Amino acid sequence: MRFDFTNKIGIFAKTESMDRKKILFLIDVQNDFITGNLRNEEAIKAVPNIVNKIKDEHWDLIVLTKDTHLQNYLQTREGKKLRVPHCIAGTYGWEIEQSVMDAVKESGVPYRLFLKHTFGCFSLSDDLEHVLDDLDMGIGGGSDYFEFCGFCTDICVISNVLLMKASWYEWADFVVDPACCAGTTPENHKAALAVMNSCQIDIKNYGEDRQFQN
Repeated sequence: MRFDFTNKIGIFAKTESMDRKKILFLIDVQNDFITGNLRNEEAIKAVPNIVNKIKDEHWDLIVLTKDTHLQNYLQTREGKKLRVPHCIAGTYGWEIEQSVMDAVKESGVPYRLFLKHTFGCFSLSDDLEHVLDDLDMGIGGGSDYFEFCGFCTDICVISNVLLMKASWYEWADFVVDPACCAGTTPENHKAALAVMNSCQIDIKNYGEDRQFQN
């Protein structure tokens, strides 16, 4: 939990660092969601945008999630609804897209990988504070900046944005870049952005870019 409301000193229980940190969250930028079993033309278009974002902007930390399933995927609850095996651990489709992973490594920015077995990554929310502590970054006392990109906007991106927002809402600004995301369909992409916007997530160019127009 981010808060201890019984703390006699104030609402924030943890010692805060006032240095604003920029953290980039890359949600499931994996081969199967781009050119693999769940090939997506919009995701293919988004990959160069993600690479440019990594290279051209300053980041203090990059966090990547990897959707991770086993060979019994079709017997799982998710597999009974989405009958397409994907992101099976150890396969090519499970790996982070190569140009994105290369950009992350070449950036020199610290990065961390989180495996997840369902849409939302609970360990991401629970463990981010420990990651920041390990890197001697601390928490920015409400001044940090969290930006999210990845696939799919209407499933795993929105799940992780709202999961993180629920537990970190007083600690950071939350931003999503639609040009670095792709939904299961263009319509679902726009619908997910609208929901996130209503939940006080800042959507870049929302209401200005033609993709949001009817």
